[in-house]
Amino acid sequence: MKKSVNFDRLIFIVLSMLIFFIPFREILAYYTSSIVKSIPDLLIFVLFVSYIIKVRFRIKIDKIDLFFLLYLILEAISTILINHVGLKAYIVQVRSISLYYFLFYILKNYKLSEDSYQNIIPILKSILYVLFVLAIIEKLFAKTVLFPEEWRTSIIYFSNYIRTYGMFNSPNTYAAFILFSFIYVYQLTDNFWIRKNFLFIFVCICSLLLTVSRSTLILFMFFVIVLSIAQWYIKKHKNQEIHLISLKPFLICLLGAVVAWGGAEAFSNYYLENVVYANGESSSSGSLDRFNELFDEKIITSSQSNGRLYGIKKGLEIVKDHPIFGTGFGTYGSSASLICGSPIYKEYDIEDNFYADNEYIKIFVEGGILGLFAFVAFLASVLYTYRRSLFKILVCVIMGGLGLFYNIFEVQILSFLFWLVTCAPMCTDLKIGDMNYEHS
Repeated sequence: MKKSVNFDRLIFIVLSMLIFFIPFREILAYYTSSIVKSIPDLLIFVLFVSYIIKVRFRIKIDKIDLFFLLYLILEAISTILINHVGLKAYIVQVRSISLYYFLFYILKNYKLSEDSYQNIIPILKSILYVLFVLAIIEKLFAKTVLFPEEWRTSIIYFSNYIRTYGMFNSPNTYAAFILFSFIYVYQLTDNFWIRKNFLFIFVCICSLLLTVSRSTLILFMFFVIVLSIAQWYIKKHKNQEIHLISLKPFLICLLGAVVAWGGAEAFSNYYLENVVYANGESSSSGSLDRFNELFDEKIITSSQSNGRLYGIKKGLEIVKDHPIFGTGFGTYGSSASLICGSPIYKEYDIEDNFYADNEYIKIFVEGGILGLFAFVAFLASVLYTYRRSLFKILVCVIMGGLGLFYNIFEVQILSFLFWLVTCAPMCTDLKIGDMNYEHS
């Protein structure tokens, strides 16, 4: 019993340190050394070794693990044996997508106490609030206060400059963190829409608006709407009392967040015109213009030339030449291609800093039909495992939706929180039939 308590404590410490560190890893690396980015690797390695020793090297392999291993094996064949990309690119990419899978492996095979999961909530909220304060300062003073000059000058397009990057140095990564923080707290709260969560909900919505991450905002609203409908159905047809989502408090939080965001937007525009661009030309573009682009044909044209649609179009062109095994890890818009360089970019006239921002086209190009099949089987096995939980199926759908706009398993905070959510218990009263699932 004592050994279990000690291992519970070790897992909680590692999870807490990851939550504290990952949101600030970019800013810490900027002011110190890029070596600090390896801290999560060290933490998870220590935890994994401790777990292996605890279970006396009796490794359990389930269907999720098998399909994930199959995908890695096929990519090893493609990367090293067929395309000769090199061992370094393979190792870099495996590390990128597997780091938090190791954490998932531990959590799904070891029943961490519910109290440990609950105790993560105040830590997560505290980090979220700190990031929100820094985001407000970044927005109000147009990235001229408490924001690295090098980061600020590296932003080329003004439509991105007006977005809040946060300490992640990426508005999309910041938005993903907010979304899955919201999901995690929701999942582990018996009565979510109580007064003590008003501030949390307000901060989440306002922070998402500041990032102007359209895809994440849409998925956030999708999450809330689907759960609201599900809970209405359960209350009406299953005679179960549901006390999670209430329209009135949510609308109050939404209205307050929109007002606060509008005020920050107005002050930021004033600061830009009268301080930052006081002696030169300023742009009248604002965050609302970015939202309006959703209905503008220009965004489609731009995306086809240098955006996500370009990545899909170019990727399909490459797949035609490498249909079965693909081009291998580190060859198309992945973290390994950024670090090691891609051997195919010159042939296909692709810029060196190209990043796919789409999990599926990256998988298809680098893995071909076989790699894509293995990866889809891996995703399907995750869905099958959590088939009894409507909530976790919805979370997987949200993650899958983000895969259209992110390399989801390469974004550390997103991968970390997703696997954490899948393993965390359901503490809400949202149930359809037998919703309590335990790993067999």
